[in-house]
Amino acid sequence: MIKPELGVTSVRDMNEKDWDSLFSKMNRFGCVHIRQSGDATGAVDSLRQLSKPFGQPIFHKLSDQHGIHPIRYIPGYPEYANANVEELGLHTDGSFEQVPPTYMLMYCEQPAEEGGDSRLASGDELFWHLRDKHQDYLATLCKPSAFKITRDDRTAKRAVFTSVNGRLRLAYRSGNDIRLEIDPEAVTGFKYIQRWLQDPVNFVDFKLRSGETLIFDNTRMLHGRGAFPRESSRSMYGLWCDGQSEFSDRLSWGINPHAELGHLLPQ
Repeated sequence: MIKPELGVTSVRDMNEKDWDSLFSKMNRFGCVHIRQSGDATGAVDSLRQLSKPFGQPIFHKLSDQHGIHPIRYIPGYPEYANANVEELGLHTDGSFEQVPPTYMLMYCEQPAEEGGDSRLASGDELFWHLRDKHQDYLATLCKPSAFKITRDDRTAKRAVFTSVNGRLRLAYRSGNDIRLEIDPEAVTGFKYIQRWLQDPVNFVDFKLRSGETLIFDNTRMLHGRGAFPRESSRSMYGLWCDGQSEFSDRLSWGINPHAELGHLLPQ
């Protein structure tokens, strides 16, 4: 799993070369970790500026008027993983929505003093592994009703891998913050994915620092985080985007089922 980085002086002052680099890294790897070397642009301005190529906001139940939602401990939201402190397993966001977000942006206002590290895994690598080693699992995971997921009043049935315009949209979730019903034929495949995602070879851990932003393709990448103390000052903000913008022709979302692992290796 490779996590590319992009250094800019300020998100506010990104030039065409910076944007070209961001698009190139997103298309190749599915994620970009953005660092600001000058005065950090704040959460709202950073997320609004960076989200322009990634589409319109998809509103979360905790969103403000811009679609931006807090990611920190908030009492009274037991079914909202973003509002709790327990370890959050690798997953894709919004799989309980009828149309899950295409892109996710996360801005770090204040990292946890202890724990709370971010985690990423590649859906490309997961798909290629299943395609090459376990096509029997893959067939059941591609069923349109492979799993049913419910959070609050949101319910959706979907496949783990859904074909759309020649590419694959990934959707996966596990954990106690949602209610999950897995098709009996897909149970073995689900359990296999869970074990695969627990192998340190298949993910990368890192800590977002103040003023840094992580952008990833939510139809291609899985993300999670480590537990952190309830009294921690960890504070982040997230924004879901639908992928529809004037820049859509410069971005390619989802897994390319015809690519090979070498596509993700450094050159």
